[in-house]
Amino acid sequence: LISADQAIRIACWRPRLEHSFDGSSEAFGHFLLSENVNLVVCADLSLVGGTSSAGLVPALLGLQSAMFEILGHEVLTPKPVLGDSDDFHALWDPCGIFFRGVEPTTALSGYTEGYLSKMFEGSSDLSSNFPDGKPVLFAEFGAGLSRDPDLKK
Repeated sequence: LISADQAIRIACWRPRLEHSFDGSSEAFGHFLLSENVNLVVCADLSLVGGTSSAGLVPALLGLQSAMFEILGHEVLTPKPVLGDSDDFHALWDPCGIFFRGVEPTTALSGYTEGYLSKMFEGSSDLSSNFPDGKPVLFAEFGAGLSRDPDLKK
């Protein structure tokens, strides 16, 4: 993506928990990690418990979180609740951007925890800001690729 002699492998993925145990995640991880290439993975981890459960997904082991590296935390959103509730919403981190071999320079900062926790299910803010209950994530990576000699340029 940067130039003919510098490659970045990019993947978008939504693993399920059974992928962590049935070998398909291992096969996908092997595909992603088979060559020491620069890598960016956009992952919807809502089915495995959010980014805090990324360690359950073998394909993500050894990758760093762009949000955590830039912001110091993952981007939180109100966790969807069943039924009507005007109570505070628990916050969680269903999606993330993970990388290896590139340097993140910018990331979406999201909203404050107080604002997010006060949103309730019927709120138009909730549906317009978080389509399908997911945050819109943005990360920018610098052109200066990692100097790791094991990574292909």
